[in-house]
Amino acid sequence: MEKTPSVYEKLAKNVIRVLHYEFDFNKRTYPHWYPITKDTRLCCHYHVHEMLEFIMVEEGEVIFQTSGRSSELKKGDILLINPFEPHSAFIPNECDRTVYYVINIDIDSLKNIPSASLRSILDDISNGRSVYRIENYDDEIREKLVTCFKGITENIGAKNEIMQLGYVFHFFALLGQPSYIDDAKENKRSTEFIKTTVLYIQTTPPQDISLDAIAKLLSYNKAYFTTIFKKNFGMSFIDYVNNYKIEKAREYIRKGNYNLNDVAMKSGFNYYAYFFKKFKAITGISPSDFVEHCRANN
Repeated sequence: MEKTPSVYEKLAKNVIRVLHYEFDFNKRTYPHWYPITKDTRLCCHYHVHEMLEFIMVEEGEVIFQTSGRSSELKKGDILLINPFEPHSAFIPNECDRTVYYVINIDIDSLKNIPSASLRSILDDISNGRSVYRIENYDDEIREKLVTCFKGITENIGAKNEIMQLGYVFHFFALLGQPSYIDDAKENKRSTEFIKTTVLYIQTTPPQDISLDAIAKLLSYNKAYFTTIFKKNFGMSFIDYVNNYKIEKAREYIRKGNYNLNDVAMKSGFNYYAYFFKKFKAITGISPSDFVEHCRANN
């Protein structure tokens, strides 16, 4: 008789996502989605997500850009990226091999744990009232955080999900109280702006995404919205949406849809010529070349 998963096993499946990235420029070993840009050293395109993200470098170097800050990570270094915090990453030219882990934590699922203190911390992080900054921790805590990080990554699988979740709780226990934002009102406004905009983009069919619609949703005129958007995202709304649409196109192709006219329409491009132009400008290769790349690696 098959064992029924416990509530904590089910929670672990919903809470934790572990990704392992390897970039070897000499052996041409990359993640399956590579290349993502014409800049072959960019390993993480500019984006935001709802999850709390932990990064740990296993080998080599990687530089993350988060909210205007640059963090150079080497072997054993950890970076925390807060929910809805815009970020990107690249590998320095002098580094030929980089390997790092990414752990995504779904804060909303973790709030189901019956712990008022943990829920309070997660609420403040979700609402932009506080943040974790790894530079605030001494070497002893950093070493313990690395141990927890390895515990999470090494206990992937159905038999180890409770152990994995235990390491997540230990991780938060070591992190303790986050740093509170001095100007909470301003930060909350920015966080809510990012959250509302990202959720609108992610839940709207690509062909229906509209500057007029999102500006109206936030009760802004278009000029003010575009100004605030660039301040929070570091690029124009149009550029961000085009990047999002091209990533959608890449997903369709990676899943085996090689009809490029169909891919263009599903990704929100009414004209194939414009789709071709944006795809090549953003990824550095043509849609047909990317199709061949995916066929060769599937």
